[in-house]
Amino acid sequence: MDLLSKRKHSFNNLCMMFVNCRAMISKFQHIVFKMVFKLLGIFFAFNLFLPQTLKADTPVKHMQPISIKGFLAEDNGKTNFYFKDGMLWERGIDGADNLWRTSLANIAWGDPALKDGMIKCIRWVKPNQIQYYRTTYHDDNDVSRDQVTMFLVAMAIMGEDVKPYIKATKWRLSKRHKLTVDMWLWMKALGGNTVARKLFYLLEIPIIKISYFWNKSKLSRHIYPGYAAHLLAWQLYALNHTTNQSMEISSTLLKIVDQDNYLVQLLLGYEVNEDKINGIKPMTDFVWQRYKSSTKSNLRPLSGKEAEYNALDVDVLNTIYNRERCKQAD
Repeated sequence: MDLLSKRKHSFNNLCMMFVNCRAMISKFQHIVFKMVFKLLGIFFAFNLFLPQTLKADTPVKHMQPISIKGFLAEDNGKTNFYFKDGMLWERGIDGADNLWRTSLANIAWGDPALKDGMIKCIRWVKPNQIQYYRTTYHDDNDVSRDQVTMFLVAMAIMGEDVKPYIKATKWRLSKRHKLTVDMWLWMKALGGNTVARKLFYLLEIPIIKISYFWNKSKLSRHIYPGYAAHLLAWQLYALNHTTNQSMEISSTLLKIVDQDNYLVQLLLGYEVNEDKINGIKPMTDFVWQRYKSSTKSNLRPLSGKEAEYNALDVDVLNTIYNRERCKQAD
């Protein structure tokens, strides 16, 4: 074989090696991308169909200030809500959402009795571990993510140090419920971890965008729930939603909720006309966590007599509105 032939042979070998290497790299990339998309699919499905809480209906009615800034100090046999053992109870309900509801009431009225009731829903099982309960009775170990989220949000909004609670919160919240990755990141962010905050935003952006298109497509009755949208708005509000990433989440979330969901609008940093706030009437359910067009709740305005001591949704809205107006004045 002459010199020219040897060079051609060597060149051909090099070309074949190059082609083989490219084929191996391409195959490896295909495998990696396939695994990544599978993991993303699993994670999205988990967050879409098990978002923040596993309970679809969280009935809340309404109340107005009188006895303990918004509710009776005891059950009078008439009002939907009443105060008992540090908690805001709903008539005929077993207390399943008491921590969630009392946390909202604490935001609305800021009564020390409510804060005391919230704290009594926590038991320190170890120096570095707490167990959350739905009520002060510590009867069932089945607290859910929405209960814990609203507890932390309310404590943070009221100026309490939430770091000890966050640090002592374990991955398994109860026998029935665990944290999700995004909620774990949000908790760390609420405690002041800037890396966790950025990761929470980066993770939530694709989740909320895909959820928006999923809801819009109407391909399934399993949609991103209104109560999850309401809860996410509180999470962003507690973090002060001042970055480009958080505003990207906010703008998409605003498209998901009803156009007249003024509480979510305020929580996301958008201005709401005072006339719209004043025009809101108490409803038979906590309307801010519902899609009016698809809710199964018996949603209707309350009469004047019905609305007595039952205006939690209106009082929460007014509190956040006044809070944001004070910020603008400062």
